[in-house]
Amino acid sequence: MKMVLSHFNYWCKAKDEAQLANAKIEMFDPTSKSPQLDWVPAMQRRRLSHYAKMALFVAANSAEKSGAESMPVVFASQHGDFHRTSSILKDLAHQEVISPTSFGLSVHNAVIGLYSILTNNQQPMNSIAAGENTLLMALIEASIQLNNPNISEVLVVYCDQPLPDDYARFDDVNSCDLACAFVVSKDNEQGITLSLTPSDTPNNTPLQAKQFVEFLVTNKTNDALVLGSQSAWHLHIDEVTPC
Repeated sequence: MKMVLSHFNYWCKAKDEAQLANAKIEMFDPTSKSPQLDWVPAMQRRRLSHYAKMALFVAANSAEKSGAESMPVVFASQHGDFHRTSSILKDLAHQEVISPTSFGLSVHNAVIGLYSILTNNQQPMNSIAAGENTLLMALIEASIQLNNPNISEVLVVYCDQPLPDDYARFDDVNSCDLACAFVVSKDNEQGITLSLTPSDTPNNTPLQAKQFVEFLVTNKTNDALVLGSQSAWHLHIDEVTPC
């Protein structure tokens, strides 16, 4: 299975100073603010969580760089906006009234729905959560969609955050705020040409999305990476053409 990745960008925020110092990719300072979304109306922007801002920021950047007015979107997140969900659960536990807006924005496909509304993108969109294999499944889903002769490009967006303190024991100690987006196509003169083949060696590293970002930032022909802890796939860079 071959595909071309182009117009890649990411937002990565360190959880603490130690993580910032040991980063292999460029990270923002732990005290830095959320991404700027000047194109989102102020009233709607105020309702967005940091998670939503990260996702919308990278999605809009990749779409703008591609020059396409609209395209199908695959949105992927292992945990979704769990900070918002955790807050709702606490309100329920204290028998407080739940905000309809907060509940509506907590569902897994809320961010991609907002993106559709804000950009007037009426192309097909779907949302994926597959544990440690989430990013891999998003790549495979995008590749499958490209088999449709009417689809030439798919926007892939990935976003996740460290879990709230109450759930930290279920999270990886090295997790960080991370969002990335890129356009996947079958034939493109510019971008990173990847080959995907099944692998017998699974990748048991929880932060596979971070590995993938580091992999793309490297941008060197013949670099390779295994994604997926169960149905693992071997990613090999065949060619790099600046875009």
